[in-house]
Order: sequence, then C-alpha cells, then structure tokens
Amino acid sequence: IFFLDVAVLNELSKASQMAMSNISFIAKKISSKQMKKDLVAIYSQYSNILLQINQHFEKYGEIPDGISKHSEIASQCAIRTNLQFNKSDSHIAEMMIQGLQMGIIKAYKIINSNYDIEESTQKLLSTFLDFQKENIKKLNAYL
Repeated sequence: IFFLDVAVLNELSKASQMAMSNISFIAKKISSKQMKKDLVAIYSQYSNILLQINQHFEKYGEIPDGISKHSEIASQCAIRTNLQFNKSDSHIAEMMIQGLQMGIIKAYKIINSNYDIEESTQKLLSTFLDFQKENIKKLNAYL
C-alpha cells in the first residue's frame, strides 16, 4: 500500500511542479493584467496543493521526485514556440486548458485504476482533480 501512495503522490507532485513552472514562464509573457492576476492566483493554489503533498511525503518519510530539467526546458520551448505568433489571452487560455486537461486525464487514470491507496491520498487526488476543473472554468472566460 505504502508504495502505491508514494507513486500517486509523486505523480501529483510532478504535475503541480510542472504547472507552476509553466505558469511562471507564461506569466512573464502576458500583457493582460487580469489574466496575469488569475494565473498568479492559480500558481499560489498549486503551491498550497504541493505543500499538502509534501506533508503526505513527510508522513511516509519520503522525499518527492522533482521534475527533470529536460522536461521543464522542453515544456518551455513548446510554450515559446506556441506563443511566437499568437500571444492573445484566448490563445494562452487555450494552451493552459490543454495542460489542465492532461492533468485531469492523469488523475482519472489513477482513480480508475482502483489502486489500494489510503483515504488521505485519495482525498488529495480528488482535491487536485477538482482544482484542475475549477481552473478550466476560470480560463474559459478568456476563450
């Protein structure tokens, strides 16, 4: 059981870290003050989720995996390329929503696998999933 909880927590941790990295990168390229404000709020919420995830790791006496530099750079290159010709709020929202959808798919795959994980890990997974869905609703306003 312990191993599966740590594996699930690592997936949530990496997804949160990657989202924060991407938001940080994108925020520097946004001209809309309102969108930037919304992204900063989402970033802060990811930070809070990451804190909860790290508390779970501490409970297990484990340290979470970090995202690889290669993944981070590849993601930033894709964003840079994507924004080269279109930096509109609508396009940025669309990119963000696509990333959020990937996180939702990952979360549902874990949920549907019916892993024997602790209730606290399942709760964190649900919190993460709800947070992703909520962010899509916020970003839909920019489409």
